[in-house]
Amino acid sequence: PPLTNRAVVSDNDRVFHAVGDFAHPDGPASSDLTPTSEVVASDEGWSLRDGARTIGTWPRHAVRLSLSWKAYVFRDEIAARQHDDHTDDLDEARVIDIFAAEMASRGLPIAESPTIDESFLYSIGTTWPKSIPTPTRRVTSAQ
Repeated sequence: PPLTNRAVVSDNDRVFHAVGDFAHPDGPASSDLTPTSEVVASDEGWSLRDGARTIGTWPRHAVRLSLSWKAYVFRDEIAARQHDDHTDDLDEARVIDIFAAEMASRGLPIAESPTIDESFLYSIGTTWPKSIPTPTRRVTSAQ
């Protein structure tokens, strides 16, 4: 509550994370870490290990963990199969065709077989200009 039956969709590989440095100076140096380092629960709290080597151990209250979980969700089995079989993937030619068809439907036809050049990009940019969201100010009766 108060929001139910809602979802937020994001691709967290491309989201800016403003996490500041909060490590203690006596913690592990970045040179201690490797791509195979793991955080492991232990009786003492949490251990940072690289194979059999323990890099450091911290009490539970001193460690903050973040979990990122991703799932692909499809409307039906056909959509899932298209994803698995790559039969609905976008390539450059298909993207150009999609833009060209939409522009033609708006009465803005472009070349039959357009190439991605300055003219094409200009046409796309003027058809779908980038807009920066601006906050709206709510006016209440008290103002």
